[in-house]
Amino acid sequence: MKRFLMVALLMAYTAVACAQSDVHPQHTQPQNQQESVQIAVSVELPKPEMSGLTVEQAIMQRRSVRTYLPNPLTLAHLSQLLFAAQGITHTENGSALRSAPSAGALYPLEIYLVADRITGLEKGIYKYIPQSHSVELISRGEHLEELSVICYNQMFIANGSCAIVMTAIPSRTTRVYNERGLRYIYMEAGHVSENIYLQSASLQLATVAVGAFRDQQLKKMLLIDESEETPVYLNIIGVPAQ
Repeated sequence: MKRFLMVALLMAYTAVACAQSDVHPQHTQPQNQQESVQIAVSVELPKPEMSGLTVEQAIMQRRSVRTYLPNPLTLAHLSQLLFAAQGITHTENGSALRSAPSAGALYPLEIYLVADRITGLEKGIYKYIPQSHSVELISRGEHLEELSVICYNQMFIANGSCAIVMTAIPSRTTRVYNERGLRYIYMEAGHVSENIYLQSASLQLATVAVGAFRDQQLKKMLLIDESEETPVYLNIIGVPAQ
């Protein structure tokens, strides 16, 4: 009888423990990923146009501009800018090649959009998905003023229409090129930024690259996994005031 009671109690305890584990799946996902999944909004961008200024004209007109009108950009503008940053231009031997060169075609960069003034797009932080040429919402609300403070109080940033933020997952490159791969990542960020400059010139928009920011605060704003991903560079984009 005692043995029967002990077995029954053990079975009851096991059932309760299993039920509790079903109710509280604690460690299945990092917190930042849970927040992103809860929002789950994806916006497909218009197909980018392959016309505009010649490369030579864009190079001649390229400048760093920090004064902007309060005018919004359009989804068509956004499509061109993100395509210039990391859009897929060609598929070769099963690899999707992108608009900016990458060491070994490993593509360690991720592209985030801080969108305060884009017609047809809800204000918020988005992640660019090159494979579908779309953006996925990470968090809602205006964030350029917060970004201004994070960038050591460069308050002109708040007057832009949007910001394109580049982050890197270094392991994608360092697993092949070891420590030298870190140099390649920063080179690649420069390639992407210059593409954004040239595309902005072609669209008669203004941009400036910013490399000064508080890393931990920017990671927190972007809701990225701090152990794997780090911000490296960003471009502010708007309608030029002059």
